[in-house]
Formats: sequence, C-alpha cells, structure tokens
Amino acid sequence: MSWRARAAGAVAVVAASLAWSGAPAAQATENTANGEGWYRVNATDGVFKREWADYGARVTGSANYGSMVYVVCQVNNGGWDGVHTQYGRPFTTWDRLSDGSYVYDWWIGTPAVAEDGYSPGMPACVFGP
Repeated sequence: MSWRARAAGAVAVVAASLAWSGAPAAQATENTANGEGWYRVNATDGVFKREWADYGARVTGSANYGSMVYVVCQVNNGGWDGVHTQYGRPFTTWDRLSDGSYVYDWWIGTPAVAEDGYSPGMPACVFGP
C-alpha cells in the first residue's frame, strides 16, 4: 500500500472519530418517553459540553447538530445565556450528560421544561452525600 493510501486511511479514521458524538449507533434511538435517555441536539451550530452548568464553565467537548446525547438528569439553576426566557424569567435549565458534562437544555430535544424548571419525568441532578 502506498504512503498516500495509508495517509488517506488515517485521515478518514481521525475524521470519523472526531465526528462521533459519543452515542453508539445501536443505542442512539431518540427517547419517546419522558425522563433519562437519548435526545437530539437541535442547535444548528451544535453545542458545547461544559464542565458545569454555566456558560463560563470550561468547555470539555461538543456535540454536532442532529447528533444524540444521553441526558441523565437536569439542573434548573444553571447559568443563563442572556437571551432565552420562559415563564417570564431567565431560562436556566441544563442537562447533565452520561459523560458528566453539561449542555444548555434550550438546544436539546428534551420535553418542554415545566414551570419548576425540569422536563416532565426528568430527574433532578443530586449532588453531595
């Protein structure tokens, strides 16, 4: 095999690994019930995964538009993006993903957030002992 063929193969492997959203294809079926599960990224520019539920938190990764992320719980007191409001107040709901990172819920296909700041059936993230 020529060096060009090997290089092209290596580039294809790297590109495929960078495009992977963390969701194995066999498991990435969108959740049709409420609660923990796989949800689609709806932001056309994708979303940044963050270390904590705040726009000032360190970016730990990203997920592309249309990819699936596994939401395990939500926090309703995270940082506000300065734009989105719901029920007359800042929208501060964030989703904790299975890899421990957080994404702003506005851009994820979870059920609409209720007045308590959580999607119906979605567990609240619990911290501490």
